[in-house]
Amino acid sequence: MLVIINYISYLVKCEKGYVKRVIIKIMRPFFLTTGVILIIFVLHFSYLNNGFTWLDHGDIERGRAIIPLTQLPSAFLTRFGQTGFFRPLVTIFNSLDFALYGNWAPGYHLTNLLLHLVVVILSVQFIGV
Repeated sequence: MLVIINYISYLVKCEKGYVKRVIIKIMRPFFLTTGVILIIFVLHFSYLNNGFTWLDHGDIERGRAIIPLTQLPSAFLTRFGQTGFFRPLVTIFNSLDFALYGNWAPGYHLTNLLLHLVVVILSVQFIGV
């Protein structure tokens, strides 16, 4: 890092301290986002190998919230699943996961973890840290 700061200082012909502050200001959001992603991944990694739970047995294993990929728009018009709640995105993601993983539960958990990470990244960007 010091070599990079010295090289940029030479190119810009300004104080090393100023360049260091600029680099830290630029890199801080990257390291913060990366750190948050790593923490979340480590905390949630343990459940990836778990099986289905609670409503998953009826919604996924019995196919109550699974629709063919050609009928995905119908998820916005109909209630699916054991509860009968209107949850179109859950139905769409369950259907996509079923097309990718079948009844392999770790695949569904991996998709949920990736969706969680996307929300965290977007939240950090939204907050503007």
